[in-house]
Amino acid sequence: MTATALPHQRDTPASEHQTPGPRGANKARKTAGRSQLCACSVGAEGAGRLGRQVAPARCATWCLRFRGRNTRRDFPGGMVPRCQVEVLYFAKSAEIAGIRSETISVPQEIKALQLWNEIEARHPGKDMNEVEEKSKDIIKFTSEKLSVDEVSQLVISPLCGAISLFVGTTRNNFEGKKVISLEYEAYLPMAENEIRKICSDIRQKWPVKHIAVFHRLGLVPVTEASVIIAVSSAHRAASLEAVSYAIDALKARVPIWKKEIYEESSSSWKRNKECFWATSV
Repeated sequence: MTATALPHQRDTPASEHQTPGPRGANKARKTAGRSQLCACSVGAEGAGRLGRQVAPARCATWCLRFRGRNTRRDFPGGMVPRCQVEVLYFAKSAEIAGIRSETISVPQEIKALQLWNEIEARHPGKDMNEVEEKSKDIIKFTSEKLSVDEVSQLVISPLCGAISLFVGTTRNNFEGKKVISLEYEAYLPMAENEIRKICSDIRQKWPVKHIAVFHRLGLVPVTEASVIIAVSSAHRAASLEAVSYAIDALKARVPIWKKEIYEESSSSWKRNKECFWATSV
């Protein structure tokens, strides 16, 4: 936004902002019939507060125009002189206010901070970046094929700049044997409860938003996913560390059993090396 920023102080009466020069030398009043005052800048993040001198290039997303100027001589009997102020809204301020401009009547001697409070009281809308979103823990065991896209979509949040994923798939070999599929079995009540505890542990350790843990049951052919873990966070470090912790904790604590099925029609139940209570069958 291009505008003229006049010098002003936080506690200076609004009417005085129209007199930047010597007494009676208000050029803007003589030529344009009105002067313009811009709020202090906070960039595109929203409306700033009045009370600081700013350069036109750093103007905030709203500005004020004072229409005309009255004097105390115009108001006999001690009446408080008033002036009309046009408030222009841009960008985020326009979204919060829901309008592009409005004209309000205020005391001529109103101070800058008081004027800001008057405008703010008219539009008590919440900042667009402060919209609350409840965190989610999404846990699912299924015999259906897992989709990486589906799971990652579940943890997307406008408040987050990172989504980290772990995808465990069936490989085609183990110690020289050709593997054709894996088979998973779980004790669901305990498995779901343990994963919820893992999610709770993650939230105590890292500032993450959403967590999704999907695990396949039954036969899982080579190259297909057996487990997908997705975590979203504002910054990548938290989600990356959380995903690593989640898969390690899942293997160590969750009652899930895996059988490898080999090409020569043999099979073997395997235990995770992290799991202290499991035994080979």
